[in-house]
Amino acid sequence: MSTTTSPESLVASLERLGPSAGWEERGAWLRELVAWTAETEGGERLEAFTAHLRARPGAADLVRTAIRSVLEDVDGLRLLAEAGLPRRESLADELLVRLVHVVFPRPPESRDLEDFIVILLDSVRWRGWPAGQRPESVAAFLDAVGIAGVPLPRIRRALAEAVRSQCLRAAAIGIGEDVVRAPPRRPMEESPFHRLDRSGDRFFEEVVAPSPDRGRLLAHRAEMERAVADSKAARAAAYENLERTGVSTDLVFRLDILGRGLDRIEAALPLLAPRDGEDPSRAVAAFVQRITSDVRREQSLRRLFGDRFQLLAKKIVERSGHTGSHYITADRAEWWRMFRMGLGGGLIIAGAVFVKDLIYGLHPPHGTLTVLAFLNYAAAFVGIHACHWSLATKQPPMTAAALADALTADQSGRGSHAVLDLVARIMRSQTAALLGNLLAAFGVCLGIDALHRAWLGEAFVEEDAAHAAIAAHAPFTSGSLFYAVLTGAAVWLSSMAAGWAENAAARGRLRESVAAARAAGGDTRVRRLGGWFVENIGGVAGNVSLAFFLVMITFGGKIFGVPVDVRHVTLATGQVALAASALADFSSREVVWAYVGLGMIGFLNIVTGFALALWIAMRARGVTTRARLRLLAAVAASPVGSPLRFLYPFGKDAAPPGAPEGGRP
Repeated sequence: MSTTTSPESLVASLERLGPSAGWEERGAWLRELVAWTAETEGGERLEAFTAHLRARPGAADLVRTAIRSVLEDVDGLRLLAEAGLPRRESLADELLVRLVHVVFPRPPESRDLEDFIVILLDSVRWRGWPAGQRPESVAAFLDAVGIAGVPLPRIRRALAEAVRSQCLRAAAIGIGEDVVRAPPRRPMEESPFHRLDRSGDRFFEEVVAPSPDRGRLLAHRAEMERAVADSKAARAAAYENLERTGVSTDLVFRLDILGRGLDRIEAALPLLAPRDGEDPSRAVAAFVQRITSDVRREQSLRRLFGDRFQLLAKKIVERSGHTGSHYITADRAEWWRMFRMGLGGGLIIAGAVFVKDLIYGLHPPHGTLTVLAFLNYAAAFVGIHACHWSLATKQPPMTAAALADALTADQSGRGSHAVLDLVARIMRSQTAALLGNLLAAFGVCLGIDALHRAWLGEAFVEEDAAHAAIAAHAPFTSGSLFYAVLTGAAVWLSSMAAGWAENAAARGRLRESVAAARAAGGDTRVRRLGGWFVENIGGVAGNVSLAFFLVMITFGGKIFGVPVDVRHVTLATGQVALAASALADFSSREVVWAYVGLGMIGFLNIVTGFALALWIAMRARGVTTRARLRLLAAVAASPVGSPLRFLYPFGKDAAPPGAPEGGRP
């Protein structure tokens, strides 16, 4: 089309249609116009067509007649009132509808204006429309064909009804209990949403009156604009209240509808009640681009998930970041404290390895084995949390959120030295915990085998099982590296589960419930247990979910015949220690390669969990791509000059961004 179509040929094809052309023929001509103008961005072709119409008033009359005939024969209420706004509270329902629309096109003969716009812009795959056209180019085109303001009675009526509909919807959401309870609390009669509803009713009655009074119309518009501004402030207060009460996708969904509806009202007011000096063509162009952008957003599956979960992910990351700050050491004393915490975690993991081998020695059915393995892991992980000890692989998702916080505060890069210092602190904190985990797990498992030999006269692990365990941890002749990545992903998912549980606790006001129960009296032990659970709900949920994910990877592989397993570095260290002790072999080629495999497993566990958590945290925080690349380049270069500072705090550190000197962030 681009090689033969021109302003002259477009006008000529419209002339050939003649006055008897039907709605479908004129709609097809509009699709041809959009397809031609969309082939270049910036509005060049639209401007060329506009210049052609200005030079030929007869051609402008033809185009105006064609557009008016199409618009006068469609129903515009759904486009103006609903298009681009979330319509289904259920994510599954919304996903199903959008997937169907991806596979199957909309009905081609629809006389609904929204369907017509979707079909029109789908024909060019939304290329160049609407964002690719300059607003002034669209305004100039509308002015050239004589479509300024809202001259069509049917469209004007539909727009007035859409504004009234949005006012009613905003009022319904705004007086909801979870929005009203956001401070400052107001009586119903003082609510901005109540005022918006009343002013919207008066505005609508004046717009649709047979002879509207311009003075009253402008007064009602001013009243509505004040109500819209106050409603936006109340909506912002409701968002801020989520910091305290936690986030629900239901509330986010309604606040999203509220915000977009208020924007839609604000954009429509200049069209229905223009003030002196306002350019009606620019107002129409801005409104058309807003509507078409919203419709395009509604077609996007990526936007569907992004809109629903961005704020929820942000709050989960915030709670993870708050927890992660406790895993970052600032000086030598804290490094050694983290090392001791790692020793405690390794001690409990060694016990879990011992129990695991006992369970496997019973050869139970797969289902029973899975349940017992889950209970074993869950008890070990929750025990580490309850004792305030550390499991190294649990740290990366938490510390990644803390790093994303620092990057958010330093998007410009001026504080890059402090950010790199935080990276160094995170890495050496991880090193301290990991060393403690591995030394304790290896040493305790050697002790378990020695006690078993002294008591029963034989190794704890049979020779064939020991050889299999050593071979299973070889880095390049087994699937251990891939399994280590899967395990890192499971650790990251468990951190998200922990953040979700913290958010749900805040949303359900569980801490307030515990405080009320304590005030009311009752069984002291029950109240203490309940209070501990609520205060540690994130840790319990994260550790239990980690146990679940680890066993389900293996169990799911057995069910579907897929050779997948888990490789958690601390558990793997205990297994290799028992196997090497059983074989009385700590230095053969196979055992040395197993040690190498343990190092690579630990690296992949930590890097995978950290990378996934940092990616999500950065997206939730809105960290720019430039800041991410700058961080990667700086981190890659930093260890070259002073690698030891990433392992142990040999000197005094600068405080991380936003933290006091000498303290943890």
